[in-house]
Amino acid sequence: MMIKILVDAHCFDGTGQGMVSYLQGIYSEIVKDNNFNITFACTDIEKLKNIFGQDINVVKIPYYSFLFRLGFFFPYILKTGRYDFVHFQYNIPFFLNKKVKYITTIHDIIPIDFKKYYSFVYQLKVRYLFKRAAKRSNIVLTVSEYSKKRIAKKFNIDENKIFVTRNAVKNIFVTSPISVNKELMQEYGKYFLYVSRIEERKNHLILLKAFVNGKFYDSYSLLFVGSRSSKTTLLYKYYNSLSSEIKQKIIFLSGLSDEELSNLYRHAEIFIYPSIAEGFGIPPLEAAVYCRKVICSNTTAMRDFKFFEKYSFDPLNEYALINQIKKILVDEEYPAEKIKKEILEQYSWKESAEILKKLILSRDI
Repeated sequence: MMIKILVDAHCFDGTGQGMVSYLQGIYSEIVKDNNFNITFACTDIEKLKNIFGQDINVVKIPYYSFLFRLGFFFPYILKTGRYDFVHFQYNIPFFLNKKVKYITTIHDIIPIDFKKYYSFVYQLKVRYLFKRAAKRSNIVLTVSEYSKKRIAKKFNIDENKIFVTRNAVKNIFVTSPISVNKELMQEYGKYFLYVSRIEERKNHLILLKAFVNGKFYDSYSLLFVGSRSSKTTLLYKYYNSLSSEIKQKIIFLSGLSDEELSNLYRHAEIFIYPSIAEGFGIPPLEAAVYCRKVICSNTTAMRDFKFFEKYSFDPLNEYALINQIKKILVDEEYPAEKIKKEILEQYSWKESAEILKKLILSRDI
């Protein structure tokens, strides 16, 4: 008997890059299995079809509104009885249907653990809504052992009832051929790369300070790739205080295609990931599968990345970062191929999809 799953894919309408990567990775595998009939719900139907294929099942969410989506749209559509399971991320509908089983992926609870980066009202909303979703869902998923432990502790849930479906690297970053982009090299020269939304928690400021105070601008450019999603006053205040000569070596980019991002990864001198807190952290893995040298923060879920341990650092310590940059630049024995192999062995969308499929098929849920 075919199992019918409805997936809340509203994140494809916005900028939730982590959620987009997760759903795209997991369901690109599950749609191949004839035991499952997948329907996606979103506002921008054409965008979703360009990702999963023109023949996928899609229902349109007519309004891009949190309250409408969870307060009316999903409660209404689930009354039809057409679906066995429905998959959400972080939040479930305000009114539940007992005939449907609920899957919720809570990627992290960073707003609860790192309060200084979020408003008090947002913290309260997250604490209530995420906890409600975790308590009332039939299947609770997360993306790392770190997040699993934090969710279990904060929401008083047995760890054995939370399942880890880890993130992985997009296929384009694994299978795209190595090439030399002469135009890119002429435009930026040698460069350091950081890929992430620009917000305070992502810690762009310490990387910029390290780049300037370490005088790396003499030989390299610094590329920040990502949209600005929250207040980052200190970052831009510091940037505006720099000389025009230094500013020319600092480039902000956003809205890139996977192909454009792929080119930036493959030609970076080093990739630096100074984020203070993550539920997972995909970009350093993406850089590593291109055999780039990676310097990575050693906090929260990033502690699990043992293959980056030699060049990990305290993200609050600028001088530790400067020292790691200096060392990695001259490391001629950096084990790039070994790290790439470990990542591809440990992180797989296919494996995560299999975990979810087995949970759905389990009679114990």
